[in-house]
Amino acid sequence: MTDVAVYLTGGRYQFNTFYVDTDFQGLYIIQRIDDLKTVSVSLNNGVKPTTIDSLGYVAIQQNLSPCDIDHLQQLEDNFTETLIQSNPTKLFTVKENHILNGILM
Repeated sequence: MTDVAVYLTGGRYQFNTFYVDTDFQGLYIIQRIDDLKTVSVSLNNGVKPTTIDSLGYVAIQQNLSPCDIDHLQQLEDNFTETLIQSNPTKLFTVKENHILNGILM
């Protein structure tokens, strides 16, 4: 989903307009450069099958069998189709945030 966010927002790492960080809640924080309006985007609970994350963790540990890797890929492909075919307002929550002294509030 990071690739989609970069594509849709035009953020670029080499221009200091895109960063990857895990120290915040949600999927993305998007900030306009012109007026500093900031929003956070979160995936709603229950949208992503928990099996994807649990099998993904096992895959990172290199402990998935070839059949399990194929199963994980199929789950991810099905999830992608769900994202494409669904109303985004049912999948994501967008919340306006405020920046105070460089700190996201």
